[in-house]
Amino acid sequence: MIFYLVISVLVISQCLYKVLQIFAQQKRIWKDNYEKLSYFFGLSRGYKIYVSVKGLDKWQQVFGKGEIEKLRIKNYCVCYASGEILEVYAIVKNLPEGAHWIEENEDLGFEELDEDEVELNSKEIIIENSLNKKPCNVTYETKITNMTAGKIYPIAFGGYVKNGCKFELSNVVESAYSASQFRNWYGLQKDYIQNGESVRDPNNYGDGDSYWIYVFETESGEIKKAGCFLGNLRKL
Repeated sequence: MIFYLVISVLVISQCLYKVLQIFAQQKRIWKDNYEKLSYFFGLSRGYKIYVSVKGLDKWQQVFGKGEIEKLRIKNYCVCYASGEILEVYAIVKNLPEGAHWIEENEDLGFEELDEDEVELNSKEIIIENSLNKKPCNVTYETKITNMTAGKIYPIAFGGYVKNGCKFELSNVVESAYSASQFRNWYGLQKDYIQNGESVRDPNNYGDGDSYWIYVFETESGEIKKAGCFLGNLRKL
């Protein structure tokens, strides 16, 4: 009798321990999600932020940090103003209304660039990468400063890998990113970067043996291609 009682107590203890483990893990997820969304709200970039506390068919848009303080957020979706998804934490079955993945830009070109077309580490268009302060960091910040004599207009940009004397496009889609994507990602409120002005993308992904290359047009119509080697920032 005592033996069976001991076994029962052990089984109940194990079950209780597993339940407590699951609850502790869930609390960590809620905390991580709250910290990440607080970070996005703190950037003041006009992101559209959606959360779900039950299922993926119950998305709701939230508009400030105060709204999420007491929510047990299971899933979230952060979008640019255009609806393009920046970051999502979910087993995605249904996206929030209006949200969409990065789309290809047909006929934009720039899939392959000659080595001598691209100015690396330009003194006129300065490109800098650094780790950001995002919670659970998997991204870095890219800063671009226009040191030319006038305005520069973004045309296209993307990640590239070096193959011999060529730079070959290596984006998550099979096209370069567009000017409108540049404005969204870098928080540019107009069509150009003014002389002496800096813009930032605080949520850049990717690392390793790759290059970020940007195509700009100057006020005089000259096309400039500026790039930098990325390397693995998270190992620095």
